[in-house]
Amino acid sequence: MTDLSTFGFLRVRRTIFTLLTLSFILGFFHRFAPGAFSEAVRGEFHISAAALGTLASMHFYTYTAMQIPSGILIDRWGSRLNVSIGAVIAGLGSIVFGLAPSFAVASLGPFIVGLGVSTIFVGIMKSNSLWFQENQYGWISGITMLLGNLGSVLAAQPLAVLLQWFSWRSIFIGAGILSIALSILTNLFVRDSPQDAGFKPGNQYIQTQRVVSTKPWLLDLKTILHNKNIWFTLGAGIGTNSTFYAFAGLWGIPLLQDGFHLSNNDASLYTTLALAAYGLASLGIGWFSDRIGLRKPMIILGNLLSLVGWVGLAFLPWNPGWSGWLLYLLVGASASQIVITFAVVKEVVLPSISGMALAFLNAGIFLGVALLQSIFGWIMDISSNGNVVNGEPQYVFHDYIGGLLLFAAVSFVGVISSLYVTETHCQSLIEEKAA
Repeated sequence: MTDLSTFGFLRVRRTIFTLLTLSFILGFFHRFAPGAFSEAVRGEFHISAAALGTLASMHFYTYTAMQIPSGILIDRWGSRLNVSIGAVIAGLGSIVFGLAPSFAVASLGPFIVGLGVSTIFVGIMKSNSLWFQENQYGWISGITMLLGNLGSVLAAQPLAVLLQWFSWRSIFIGAGILSIALSILTNLFVRDSPQDAGFKPGNQYIQTQRVVSTKPWLLDLKTILHNKNIWFTLGAGIGTNSTFYAFAGLWGIPLLQDGFHLSNNDASLYTTLALAAYGLASLGIGWFSDRIGLRKPMIILGNLLSLVGWVGLAFLPWNPGWSGWLLYLLVGASASQIVITFAVVKEVVLPSISGMALAFLNAGIFLGVALLQSIFGWIMDISSNGNVVNGEPQYVFHDYIGGLLLFAAVSFVGVISSLYVTETHCQSLIEEKAA
């Protein structure tokens, strides 16, 4: 029997948030792990930078393709069912990757993982919009990103340390088993809304009920596509987060290994710092935005910092040490503005299609990641002129400059887009009409 007291409500909400966040953490782990195991995988399969970029991007292609379908499914059938199924699929994909006998089969693993984790982000953000009040959304989104980011931190320096004791294969098999276990717990304990858990509207902690769109999904998608605010927020999100995810998830560690001859363990400390800055700043920026009642200035600032960071990495005479730490920290902290971007998207569409809108934004950002990771690798191969030693391609710092300038150009577009984002003052601009 459900405890309908305030304590009971908080306990149920905490359980739901915890289980969804644990799956979110695993999703972040898969997203950023290629950076730490790039050297091992490149050596085992004897592949070039372009091939490595393609392997890592397989996750993002399926993840991107499934975002809008995931948003539609979650808007209509809730987070519980969709996240449960997604976690099982992600777990199987991780196991396939760990057991892969060839590069072709290894590429299939991230493809399946991306399919599975595509439901998790939209699921937790939709759940947050129903279990937390509107004026808490920026704050809880920041906490969500901070906790989820633990997965990316684990995929950096801690994973590099684990690789000294365990093979990358055993690590991913273990992650797959954990994902399947979380799927079972999610199905048992997660509820889609307070009402589904037995709480009645009017409770002081419940501000909105789950609203399901009665329109065909294509009409809902058309509404989103015709909303100019969605496109401006997408440009801003690509400027900071597509670039940072592509860098921290793959090229940030090899840049230090090839350019400055750091070990995998030492190089991973830099991406760990960047990811930690991303997570901590996400919490701070979400709380601060809610506190001052403004969204737009944070989005503009994030894109400006991102642009400065990429230009600095490409042109400044930096080295491992404080200058390198500072630049990695800068691009990591700049990406925290995504918390505000997601809040704006939720506030400029009807609540009944907020899941689809968030999914559309997320799809665009991760399509950007997939493309940028691959293009970065192609630029490196062109720059290196096919330099190969003992069957393995060799790269130097100069080969990375073109990719860093690509990131700077994308961030510049993000700055321009952020200037046109609508200020919502932390409130929904569109009210759902009663049926």
